[in-house]
Amino acid sequence: THIKRLVERAPVAILVFRGSEMVIDLVNESMLEILDKDKSIIGKPLLKGLPEIEGAPAVHMLFEVFNTGKTLEGNEQPVPIKRNGIIETRFFNFSYRPLMNDGKITGVMDVAVDVTEQVLARKILETNEQRLQRILDSMAEGVMIADEKGKITYANAMAEEIMGMSLDSFKDREYNDEKWKNERLDGTLLPREEHPLHVVLGTKTPVYDQEIAIAKPSGEKHYISINAAPLLNDLQEVTGGIISFTDVTKRR
Repeated sequence: THIKRLVERAPVAILVFRGSEMVIDLVNESMLEILDKDKSIIGKPLLKGLPEIEGAPAVHMLFEVFNTGKTLEGNEQPVPIKRNGIIETRFFNFSYRPLMNDGKITGVMDVAVDVTEQVLARKILETNEQRLQRILDSMAEGVMIADEKGKITYANAMAEEIMGMSLDSFKDREYNDEKWKNERLDGTLLPREEHPLHVVLGTKTPVYDQEIAIAKPSGEKHYISINAAPLLNDLQEVTGGIISFTDVTKRR
């Protein structure tokens, strides 16, 4: 009786099964709400009370706990749930723990948290990031993204082509090292504080169409036209910068 009260008042969803058929013994309101069921499922074997979940990995794990006595955890596990007459996939974090009596496994307790909204939101974000990645990779302009310290964290294919450097090379280089010197148009060395990226990091002010020269050890120079803008968080703090550029050597 005491355990039943604890389960019913628990702030998380709980199911308690007994026997090898996983007969539903206890279920609280939080779990009933998730499953869109009522207390009529109590006393039914799992796959009769919830036939839609048959074959789900989470169900196999449940029986594994009963057969082995091992506690199992699941993160973002997909489970088909029938809600309003429609079967939909929900995602759960759960903990399965064996229930023992005199050293014998008598059942399993399932403590679950519905994380469907978080999982779907992350999937949408990942899809948007992949779409943005494809857009950046297909652009005719070079694009680079830097952190708040000016360290390059991303370079698209055109940026690598224009500069003749891979992303790893961008990450490893130091400002104005021998592999890549930044110059003003008059041939003098461009100080770090005058570079468009560092201007936007320090002032939050975008820079448009600033031309600089890139001098390589061979003596060859490329001229690029740069646009740069700061990346800001919700507090309007600088978290990095993005620069786009085109090769204007022929025009120059």
